[in-house]
Amino acid sequence: MSWRPGTDRAGRERGDDPIDADVAAATSRFTQALVLLGAGKESRVAMLSGNREEVLHIGFAIMFAQGIKLALHPMGSVDDYAYVADDANVDTVIFDPARYSDKMAELKARTPGVKRWLSLGPCDFATDLLAVADAQTPGPLVAVKARAPFQPA
Repeated sequence: MSWRPGTDRAGRERGDDPIDADVAAATSRFTQALVLLGAGKESRVAMLSGNREEVLHIGFAIMFAQGIKLALHPMGSVDDYAYVADDANVDTVIFDPARYSDKMAELKARTPGVKRWLSLGPCDFATDLLAVADAQTPGPLVAVKARAPFQPA
């Protein structure tokens, strides 16, 4: 978060700012949910959503889980999304079912390589990521440990 006039900078660095605390708590819950659902380290996560608060937290959570985030353009076609999913070896798709469930249902039928379908709300063919995240208790934001660096033979 950016500094705002009239705020206590030292307090913000201690995590006392309520806005920072809210972001940290939401990011922690989404990180835990993603890892719990198998979208953790090295997962390739494509996301399609409108301008929602959760998009910020989920983007941070993907980074804390050491995944790779790919944004799908809201005006893209299912052909575009299928190309991206296949080309990038996407294993997880997160989407807003209120706006994109028809496109995502078609994409799901065309991309058998995608293992996880997560929705930002109830959806009949995807796991509700919001519900899973809401069930988590916020904890410290610590990145998932990375695997050992590549060692040439």
